[in-house]
Amino acid sequence: MTNMASPPSLATLATSPDPGLGRLRNTYGPASVGRLLVTHPIETLGLGGLAAILIVGGLLHGTPGTVVGGAAICAVVALGLIARRAAAVSVDVHEHGVVVRSRRGERSVRWTQIGDLQVCLLDLKTRAGTRIRDTLLLQVDDAPRIRLDHGIHGIRELIATIEAETSEPIRQRAQAALDAGRVFSFGALHLSRDGFVVHHRVVPWRDLERIESDDGDAWVTLASAGRHALGPYRAISSARALMRLAATRAAAAGRAVAIPGRFVATEGARRSR
Repeated sequence: MTNMASPPSLATLATSPDPGLGRLRNTYGPASVGRLLVTHPIETLGLGGLAAILIVGGLLHGTPGTVVGGAAICAVVALGLIARRAAAVSVDVHEHGVVVRSRRGERSVRWTQIGDLQVCLLDLKTRAGTRIRDTLLLQVDDAPRIRLDHGIHGIRELIATIEAETSEPIRQRAQAALDAGRVFSFGALHLSRDGFVVHHRVVPWRDLERIESDDGDAWVTLASAGRHALGPYRAISSARALMRLAATRAAAAGRAVAIPGRFVATEGARRSR
């Protein structure tokens, strides 16, 4: 099972860059302070509310200097917290992996080192517009997980890139495990050589009827004749590899099952970027 606890700081992961990562393809830097003010409404409103209390209190019981001082303190605290968040993480994408940088160090990770990944694509729709609150958790070998989120500018594009690069190696490792007779877990969903697990019972691959996902945001479902192996997306790891592997196993058993469009990625498309 995938541990859903919050991953630790990158401070414990600092290493030197890996020259074997190949040429640099793209860099994803920290989001702007303005964008983080929008994507962190609770923090922003909380500090704004504190400023309002200090200002009102100063007007009622204090002096103009108290009002200005209180507002200035809140402004400094708010900008300091948001600026610290904005400077937290950046990612360099190379041919064969990524370099994740934080204030305290950096970590070089090859695609083949990523054991699984969890994706949460979340759009918060408000009157002011849509706020993207996406998160990607990377399990690298046996080290603590790395968290990448909307504090990075272009996080959704970065997630798509990492998914495309890592899904096939993960699928191949899962395929090897199933061929060896072992159960392979994609977080909350479990696959075996003979089928997928529902309530501790194996449903044969030949009975798989459909694979569903709520656009990768909420649920992943493997279904057969009313029997569903269903898991919340936040509890699913490597969903793209999971769906491709399930479709492949079903096809080998004589059952053609389509994969939801978002998860269809070919080797050619991956290499063409």
